[in-house]
Amino acid sequence: MNVVTVIPLSRGVFAEELTYYSSALVAPGDLVEISIRGKKCKALVLSYESAQSRKAELKASQYSLKKIQKVLHPSLISPQFLSAAKKIAEYHTAPLSTTLSALLPKSLLDANSSLPALAPRETGVHTEKYIVADSDEERFSLYKKLVRESFVGRRSVLIIEPTHEDVSGVLEILGRGISNSVRKVSGESTKTEMRKIIGELAGEMPLLIIGTPIALSLIGGSVETVILDRENTPSYKICARPFIDMRRFAEYLADQTHIRLIFGDSVVRTESILRIDKGELIPLISVKTRIPSRAITHLINMREEERDAIKKKEAGKAIGVTLAKLITETIKKDGQVVLLGARRGTAPSTVCGDCGETVRCSRCGNPTVLHSVDNSYLYACHRCGHLEEPPEGCKKCGSWRLTMLGIGTQKTQEELKLLFPKTPLFCVDSDSVRSRSVAKERVDAFYTTRGSILLGTEMLIPYLVNPVDLVGIVSVDTLLVIPDFRIGERLFTMLNRLRERASEHFCIQTRDPESPILTNASRGQLAEFYRAETETRKMLEYPPFSVLVKISRSGRHDAVMSDIEALSGELREWSPAIYASPGTSSAHESGTMHILLKIEPSRWPEKRLCSILRELSPRFVVDIDPVNIL
Repeated sequence: MNVVTVIPLSRGVFAEELTYYSSALVAPGDLVEISIRGKKCKALVLSYESAQSRKAELKASQYSLKKIQKVLHPSLISPQFLSAAKKIAEYHTAPLSTTLSALLPKSLLDANSSLPALAPRETGVHTEKYIVADSDEERFSLYKKLVRESFVGRRSVLIIEPTHEDVSGVLEILGRGISNSVRKVSGESTKTEMRKIIGELAGEMPLLIIGTPIALSLIGGSVETVILDRENTPSYKICARPFIDMRRFAEYLADQTHIRLIFGDSVVRTESILRIDKGELIPLISVKTRIPSRAITHLINMREEERDAIKKKEAGKAIGVTLAKLITETIKKDGQVVLLGARRGTAPSTVCGDCGETVRCSRCGNPTVLHSVDNSYLYACHRCGHLEEPPEGCKKCGSWRLTMLGIGTQKTQEELKLLFPKTPLFCVDSDSVRSRSVAKERVDAFYTTRGSILLGTEMLIPYLVNPVDLVGIVSVDTLLVIPDFRIGERLFTMLNRLRERASEHFCIQTRDPESPILTNASRGQLAEFYRAETETRKMLEYPPFSVLVKISRSGRHDAVMSDIEALSGELREWSPAIYASPGTSSAHESGTMHILLKIEPSRWPEKRLCSILRELSPRFVVDIDPVNIL
């Protein structure tokens, strides 16, 4: 009989390790079935030892060991995968059980198939990690070359994309001519599909597997190269506990397996640029200082157009005179137009003209957005979904001078229908589109309809896989004022991705044309952007010059403040900064407070701090390297 230590694979089970006994032979990485409080649960074997060696301990124990119900499948994951999972769990101060639950898709657990062992590789050597910073066109051309070279050597390639939409787009580009050797993996993959891919990885035919980050669980057999594309996308960070960064996990896994790892994007992260300078990432091609474009760029100063409108006693417009003229010229020659709005709704924010207070949700305190619904107007909260009637006046000072700020997609849509009543108009935002299939159908319909307009929010971008005559940004000003240290990089990346899609004209409407982010993005000036971004982050001690630890607590404000102040005292040696989320204003309202720590990268994970964080109540949410600090 053996004493077996297992990790439960269930998000509802908070136990880190449990001990059972088994008369059957088991090994680390085996998938077994155990019983927890009368319920069956899948678990991974961590270790085992003979019961004879622990005879005295077992006799003295007040509890008797339960038996492992059955061995579901031997060697479900490799020792290398398990080692990388332990390392990423330690980095994010997360339980190994919830970490493994996040890393292993249900389809893989249900497939009951063992990944074949990786082909032998030289051990004891430093894993080389590469980076490709170039346009989509050039980057995918290089990927095709790498895939061909790997196929000649009977080796498989795994390409990771951040979202399902990106997977579909890349599949369309790289799958041409080799469709029999291409496999798609996502959260929608079935256990039958996973079982088939696992079996093929043990065969002689090389595969090109294109998938979301869960496809990292398929590193085995003939896989030799992993390409992690669009590495500058926050979608690689799991947005719920345990908040794992799949880019970092891919590195840990590459270190353990000695596979070739390649990061790629048109605009890579600032962190990656600095890693190139340190020799941690090797460029496969020379890093460009400027992104070229076939389109003519127009940085439109809306302040000047607004002054002219005021003189003529006209209301402000979403579509300015210059952009409207370019749209007209494009439509006349059967060209296509894509317009992007920063926010959905009619007006992204409403403020009091006297005291400056923002109209907020009466339920959660988040700023509300004005929407047009069935010929009337309602304020909607995009955090909790609450709808309410427009207020008669400011809740703080009573003033009736409520002013709508910003330009939403609904307002833009209304103007487009007035300006171009005969032009086919397609809309893609989360108010009008409820599924990926509907979004793709609308974008496909747009591409097949000449002389049409496509309007959407940022969610539209992954669906734009083909060039468009005119790409216009209706307004980016609401993004420029978001108080988050990554917003500049996020905005620069988004603008350049759209600029790549424009074949004739690229327009940005803004009231702040002197903004360095906008001027650098409109000209594709990478070197200038990275230089300014690096200087700012170094001055403020933001990543990569620190590891950020964000601890959040939500609830009644008075209770939250009590807990936050007590914890900040315990963390005082790490100089905690305390701040509130928008909407946290009084002791009788719900809200969220945060503690932010900045840790020297070489010191993380710091054992004593990690120990404190792991012992916190589940009421506290701990996020290492958060996507944002709001």
